[in-house]
Amino acid sequence: MNQMMNFFEDDFDMLALQEEASTRRYFKAKIKNASSDKYENIFKEAFVVCKDTKINFEFIELSEYLIQNNIPVPKIYGFDKHLSYIYQEYLGSLDIYSCSEESYLPYVYKSIDLLIQLQSLNPPKIVSERFFDFEKLNFEVQLTLSSLQKMQLNLDIEFFIPGEFEIFLEETCKHLEKQEPRVFTHRDFHSRNIMIHDNKLYLIDFQDARMGLPVYDLSSILYDAYKPLSLSERKSLLEYYREKAHMPKKGFYDTYYLQALQRSFKALGTYIIQINEKQNMKFLPSFYACLDNLEEISQLGQLPDSVYLFVVDLRNKIQNVPKFQLTS
Repeated sequence: MNQMMNFFEDDFDMLALQEEASTRRYFKAKIKNASSDKYENIFKEAFVVCKDTKINFEFIELSEYLIQNNIPVPKIYGFDKHLSYIYQEYLGSLDIYSCSEESYLPYVYKSIDLLIQLQSLNPPKIVSERFFDFEKLNFEVQLTLSSLQKMQLNLDIEFFIPGEFEIFLEETCKHLEKQEPRVFTHRDFHSRNIMIHDNKLYLIDFQDARMGLPVYDLSSILYDAYKPLSLSERKSLLEYYREKAHMPKKGFYDTYYLQALQRSFKALGTYIIQINEKQNMKFLPSFYACLDNLEEISQLGQLPDSVYLFVVDLRNKIQNVPKFQLTS
C-alpha cells in the first residue's frame, strides 16, 4: 500500500531510534489518538518513520521487489512528500549487533545464508544499471584520504601515508572493476542492518544497492567493525560461504582480500568523519576495530608493506591524542 499520505508531525509520538552515519533518521512512532478515524488500521500499532532530505522512491520500489522475491524486508505502508517521511513496518529494536555474544555467531551464519539468497536474484533495473566500477570504488577511497587530510589539519599531526599505498589502492580499484561475476549487492551488509523479528532475519538500509562482486557484502559482514569477529570465526565463515555459494578456490581469496581492503578503507573514512568532524565518539571503538581489520587484511592478503605501515602509524599517533583514547 505505497500511497501518498498527508499526516502532521503533531499527530505522532516519535522516539528516535539508533543513529547511523547517514542523513537518514529513524523513529519509532505511534498515533497519539489511536481511536481516530483519520488513520487506517495499520497505524493502530507502532511503526517506523524514516525521515530524509527527500523521499527515496527507488527505495520504495526496491522494497516491493525484494518482498516479491521472498527477501525479508520491512513493509512500506506509505509516504509523505511534505514531511519527507516514509512509513514502514516496525520490526522491533533487536538487530544482530545487539544480540548476546553466544547467539551472534549463529546469526552471522544465517546472515550469510540470506546473503547467498540475495546474490541469486535477477536484479531490477534500478540495481542492474548501477555498478561498483572504478569511479565508484575510487570515490570511496578518495573520501577516506580526504578525511585523513582533515584529521591531520585538525590535530596538527602528520600521518604516514606512503605514495605507494595510494597507488596500490588505485590499482586495487582498477583490478576489482574487471572481476566477475557481478551480483545484487546490498552495499552496507553489516550487523546493524540485519534485524531479528520473530526469530527471522530482515534486511534494512538497502537503498544504495548496486551490482558488485559477491565478496563486497561478504567482506562487509566478516570485517564488520561494529561487531568484530575472531580470526578463527572469520576463517570458518569464509569457507562456509565459499562452499555454499559454490565459489572456486582459484582467485577467490585474492579478490576477497583486495575487496576487503577497499571496503574496510572506505569504512575507516566513515568513522574518521564521525569522530573528527562530527565529534561523535560512540564510533571510536569501531574506528580502532577497523584499523585492526585492515592490519589483518594486509597480513592474510599478503598485501604490500605500505598498507601495514600506514595502519600501524595511524593507530600509534591517534592513540596518543587524549580525546581519542579508549576508556575501559
